[in-house]
Amino acid sequence: MFLVHLVGDIHQPLHCAERSGDQGGNGVRVTFFGQNTNLHKVWDFGIIDRRTYQWGEYVNDLEENWFSSNNIADLGGGEPADWAWEAHQAAVGVVYALPADLNLDGEYYEKSLPTIDRRLALAGIRLARLLNDALWD
Repeated sequence: MFLVHLVGDIHQPLHCAERSGDQGGNGVRVTFFGQNTNLHKVWDFGIIDRRTYQWGEYVNDLEENWFSSNNIADLGGGEPADWAWEAHQAAVGVVYALPADLNLDGEYYEKSLPTIDRRLALAGIRLARLLNDALWD
């Protein structure tokens, strides 16, 4: 369980970046579709919850659309430091590209979806690799 948690965390962009001591987005108050929250919660739950309507739908969408259009073997490589750097770059390039009024609505949400999909898919692929290496090699 600890490995699952660590692999997930290293792929969450705000676990690998912060801006001006904002504690990885926890100190950034935003409005997400009318609800007051913080940026970290938006990236931990908000975007995924808004996109998912029933249990398993999001996983099915990743399997049908994301995995089928990417080379899974190539994406499973690298080391945890590489994965953290990718997450950091996602934070800088996407997560912290906030509107001035900190009102995160449809435009921010739509721009964030490809990054959320990629981060979650990569976490799953890489966790599978680590488990296979540990249990089968």
